[in-house]
Amino acid sequence: MSADTATRVIEKILNCYASAKIDSARMLLADVLEGIIIQKLLPKNGGGTVLATEVLIGASAIKSVIREGKLKQIETIIQTSGDQGMISMTQALVNLVRAGQVSQEDALAAAPRKDDFKIIIK
Repeated sequence: MSADTATRVIEKILNCYASAKIDSARMLLADVLEGIIIQKLLPKNGGGTVLATEVLIGASAIKSVIREGKLKQIETIIQTSGDQGMISMTQALVNLVRAGQVSQEDALAAAPRKDDFKIIIK
């Protein structure tokens, strides 16, 4: 499955179900979700490639918003749950730029939320 954020992966999974079964699909997904990893290869400064990774862990807060159908809250949970091992793609890209591994232009092109990236990178 191809998607640029964990939230979009969840949306794609749920969109596979008929609207009459969406509530039970959300419950089932919340019960079984262990995690989602999104990976993007970017050109590395100096040659080669480097991996940017978004990590969503199936923590109770994530499972709760899936059950409730409040998927827009997932990004905020990821951003505030670094201590649990979660990281957003935006933050992963910012980290690569700050480490000098990726150009800001390449990271911006790969960013799923370009406005957020521009704000954080300043």
